[in-house]
Amino acid sequence: MGRKERADRVEGGSPSHNTSLLHQKLQMLNCCIQKRAQGMKTAQDALDSGDARAEADEEEEEFFDAAEDSASEPDSSRQRRAPWNQPEGRLKPCGALRLLETGERMYIPVTQDVAPVTEDRQQEQSEVLVSLGTDAEGAQLRARMMGASLTSDMESFKAANPGSTLADFVRWYSPSDWVQDETDPSGQTGTAQLSARMRIKDNLWQEAWATCKPVPARRQRRLFDETREAERLLHQLLVEELEPDDLAAVGQQLGEAARRLQSAAKADWEASAYSAVGELLARCEHHVLRRRSLVLKLEGVQDKDKFVQQLIGGAEVAVPGGANGGAARHLEKMLTARQGLPPPVTKEYILRVTCARPGPGSRPLAQRLRCLISDQLFRVTASLSQDTMFS
Repeated sequence: MGRKERADRVEGGSPSHNTSLLHQKLQMLNCCIQKRAQGMKTAQDALDSGDARAEADEEEEEFFDAAEDSASEPDSSRQRRAPWNQPEGRLKPCGALRLLETGERMYIPVTQDVAPVTEDRQQEQSEVLVSLGTDAEGAQLRARMMGASLTSDMESFKAANPGSTLADFVRWYSPSDWVQDETDPSGQTGTAQLSARMRIKDNLWQEAWATCKPVPARRQRRLFDETREAERLLHQLLVEELEPDDLAAVGQQLGEAARRLQSAAKADWEASAYSAVGELLARCEHHVLRRRSLVLKLEGVQDKDKFVQQLIGGAEVAVPGGANGGAARHLEKMLTARQGLPPPVTKEYILRVTCARPGPGSRPLAQRLRCLISDQLFRVTASLSQDTMFS
């Protein structure tokens, strides 16, 4: 997530429910990265172009509303619209279709992409919908939650086609619900109308159309918030998998990583800004794995958790109970029987003593002798001190 490039070993696109949950979450992270990169590029293009986009839209409208079509359009369609009623978010003309009431050309709007979802997230949403119950109020609320994408598309359609009706939207969005009557015996073509399910009083489509406003997709509330989704996934992968003792040990480092990540996000996706965050997270992971490994190996030792924290946090620690305690015997058994620990690559012996040097009247000072032994190395080093005042 530290760079805008996707993870190359995970295929792109929406999460595939035929793969493992971890793989789906990695695919979702790819989607978040790609969406964020696209959003930043769009924002930068908008800053660079200024009013060029608005001028381009006007040119497209003049091109599509060609001279040969103007004669067949009603006078009202050629009148200049009010500033608050200008079309926005047009993608391209919708074939030869025209709006039923105004006779203007129908345009396909720019819409939001369908939000990708992982299998566990889909299950959570299903449980929420089921928990709403079967009464009328629950059914209505459930329909509204499921119709968020429909409402978004209606708002985009209204913005691109001022003066449109629900029938116009259905002709583009769900052509099967625009029923053409059979020709009558005299050979005249019958009229077209909405299907029976669309004519049901106060159905979801009618309510959504009546309440939604003409809002282009770029100004709508996002159906897929890539930032929030990525934060949720990272929280699952980095925090929810941690045990309480893990979180207590690396919680401060994770907080620092979050602060650095927030600062790096303002650095225009520079890869170097994320290197320190990656190193910090790697240290956290290494710390957690060491702690869990020691916990398993020291099972049965008294005050195990405290002893493990001391082993990880300090270079040298005192063994609980001393040389004859339970912890010492457990460690001796592990080392001698080699159950759980591999053969040592290097053996290290350290001897410490406090004695008076160079003479009996000198002050007692610390002395240290260190020995390293391996297959290809034998090294002895001494750190000796002597009293220069009372020698």
